[in-house]
Amino acid sequence: MQMESAHNHVQLTQVKKDGTPRQRVVKAHNEVRVSARGNSKKLGLLVTLEHVSCTLHVGWPILCGWRQEKTEPTVRRCDSTPLPSSRPAMVLDDVESATNAVPPSPPPPPPYQQQQQQQGCLRLRQQQIQVLTDVTVAFEPGHLTALLGPSGSGKTTLLDVTSGRKTRGRVSGAIRFSGVVPTNALLKRETAYVEQSDTLIPALTVTEMLMYQSELKRGTSEGLGPKRERVNDLMERLGLLACASTKIGSYLDRGISGGQARRVNIALALVTDPSVLFLDEPTSGLDSTTSFEVCGILRGIADGGRTVISTIHSPSAEAFRLFDDVALLARGGRVAYFGAVSRSLDFVEEKLAESRLSSECSNSSDVEDFDVVDDEESNGNNGRSLSKAPSNGSLGQVSIAEVLLVSVADREAADALCDAYATSALATSNLHRIKVLLGALPKDKQGLVALYGRRAAKTLLRAEQELIISTSSSPFSIIMGDGETSDRSDAQSDSSTGTSITTSTSNVSVRKVATSPSIWRKTRRRFCQFFRRETHTSSLTATRVMLKYRMWANLKDVRWVAARCAPLFFAFVVSSLFYQSATDVDARGLMNTSALLFMVAALPALAAGGYMPSIVEERGLFYRERADGCYSTGAYLIYKLLEEGVMTCVMTTSFAVIIFYSVNAQGSVLYFILTCLVTAFVGVVLAYLVAALCPTANAANTVLPVYITVHLFVIGLLLDPLPVYARWFADVAFLRYTWRGLMLNQFGEGGMKNPLFGFGGILEFYHLDESVMTMWEQLGMVGVFFFFYLIATYMALAYVRHIKR
Repeated sequence: MQMESAHNHVQLTQVKKDGTPRQRVVKAHNEVRVSARGNSKKLGLLVTLEHVSCTLHVGWPILCGWRQEKTEPTVRRCDSTPLPSSRPAMVLDDVESATNAVPPSPPPPPPYQQQQQQQGCLRLRQQQIQVLTDVTVAFEPGHLTALLGPSGSGKTTLLDVTSGRKTRGRVSGAIRFSGVVPTNALLKRETAYVEQSDTLIPALTVTEMLMYQSELKRGTSEGLGPKRERVNDLMERLGLLACASTKIGSYLDRGISGGQARRVNIALALVTDPSVLFLDEPTSGLDSTTSFEVCGILRGIADGGRTVISTIHSPSAEAFRLFDDVALLARGGRVAYFGAVSRSLDFVEEKLAESRLSSECSNSSDVEDFDVVDDEESNGNNGRSLSKAPSNGSLGQVSIAEVLLVSVADREAADALCDAYATSALATSNLHRIKVLLGALPKDKQGLVALYGRRAAKTLLRAEQELIISTSSSPFSIIMGDGETSDRSDAQSDSSTGTSITTSTSNVSVRKVATSPSIWRKTRRRFCQFFRRETHTSSLTATRVMLKYRMWANLKDVRWVAARCAPLFFAFVVSSLFYQSATDVDARGLMNTSALLFMVAALPALAAGGYMPSIVEERGLFYRERADGCYSTGAYLIYKLLEEGVMTCVMTTSFAVIIFYSVNAQGSVLYFILTCLVTAFVGVVLAYLVAALCPTANAANTVLPVYITVHLFVIGLLLDPLPVYARWFADVAFLRYTWRGLMLNQFGEGGMKNPLFGFGGILEFYHLDESVMTMWEQLGMVGVFFFFYLIATYMALAYVRHIKR
């Protein structure tokens, strides 16, 4: 049977009870390794969550008065079980109580978490919402697990917390992937996440989209041939061969259908053959037939040994039968049931009856009117169908999922069901199962390779080593039960998600030790973490792949090119209005030439507004691909500059040449072109900065023109001299240096040699002294602004998130 290795991995509790507890666990572990060697496809990772909670702060903080209050240290993720490096020994030492008896209740938090201080402070009170409450579940390889619950029950939050994509809130609890606290590299290389919304590139075909992701995720060590074979295999498995050459399209330019787009998203996640697959509402917006096809695809992925976790809302009876396990969540993120789908209905009915709320629940939702009908003969699965007998005598079919959702629809009944589950033998058994599964995991590299494959084993070992290295400079030590001292960190920060992981241990006594890590060690560790590559490929390779697929697809799009042709339009307008007027030396001619150069300085910056929508429209795609480890923020920014740089160079150079010769400008044509080019690139990065900071395209289209218009007032042509309070802004206005450089080029020694204007030369009239700053120095100042806005744009793209999870 194809699922034999996966089922052997998860059925560790049914090992024969002969020998000592240590021998039983080792025997179970050996059986898993033998079954894994017999299966060509390696197993997915075991994902365990213990006592995971999440609290969100909503609304604006309210400043309260000065008062004495108790404050506790901020704790995001708190492990209540052993750390990875001590995982095997500690589990085996306690294996007898984990195998033969009910596991003890979780120990109280260690002393350093219990410490409270009395201090006076001005409080910022903010509304708190509990979205997850004490969630303890295990997602096993070879199993297709459904996260089920009403809207607002925390299904997507649980998925985001487990996958490391939660960007706000306070998270506590223990999250492990095969016993290892996940790092960013592990999450990006061994997991895949299918978003609820389609984040695809409309200009690419299905084949190009899959090849694009394959080259970004599978690295350069693998040639194009194997990548193309992998893509063709995925399209065949997911039924995408018929639309392989069809453009994905958009809302205005229709391409593939909604079901095909959903299958393309799943194929993108499977390009790297991930060990764990997360899916957020994969059947949302699809008809029943297409939903069943998508669930069938997920069933096939799980049958291949992978760990598949999916949120699902109101699935059909046929689709829900394909799932192995279900985690039923009530509002507030409380677990009402976790276990096999086939046993879920019996558990819910039993617990509701025990809590004496079944009659009340049946009055509101007619749960009692459902008759359980065994469906094994017709379907061949362990699922069940439920039929309701209405008053008119007709029979209607309803799935187990609908009954489960009804059971947690009423708040009082849901609370009673959650309380019953928390104190049930099933919850104790689930926690006990997690302990046994973690204890049976291999401890050596060969065992990990045999069970998970070389890539996953390497990633797990590296994640464990990184955790040990990152915690080596801890300000306290954890004292093991046998007296062994191991330095641990009380918080491991995740810079990309803003979530910190606090680790502690069970069966471990913790006490503070006066250790003072050196500043050099801390600085070196943070420096290495900042420059550590967490993407599948290097930034250079990622930039090349994005240029290969995305830039050429955009260059073939007429609408994309037309939106960047504004400089040509401006060039013809300016040329027709100022034709051959730059050589006039009378007062009116000199004023017209100054106004001409004023417009030449402003137009390239104003034309950069056409580049803003690309950043806003690609925001969802950028967040998804960066979280998947496709590229870094720097690689994406370099790609955008190179992509826009092609059109910017062509259009701006044409703009400068047409104007220079049509108006018969003086001075250096090379300087004229370079000044227009550098100013245009400053406008591009400024447009990117505004787009990265603004939440919507409407806000960006308002901010950029206003900012550029303010520059026009302080350039020196419209108002001179400037008020004292406005001179500081003139010094930081890049258009001022552009205009002054063009004026020096036109009227300086290489041009018209400062013709008379009023009581002196025109340069003195506008307070332009070439001895203070030459025209090349003015150009250099414009280049300084380019790098300043470039750094600011990188920081905004890297750290400002408008889509919060």
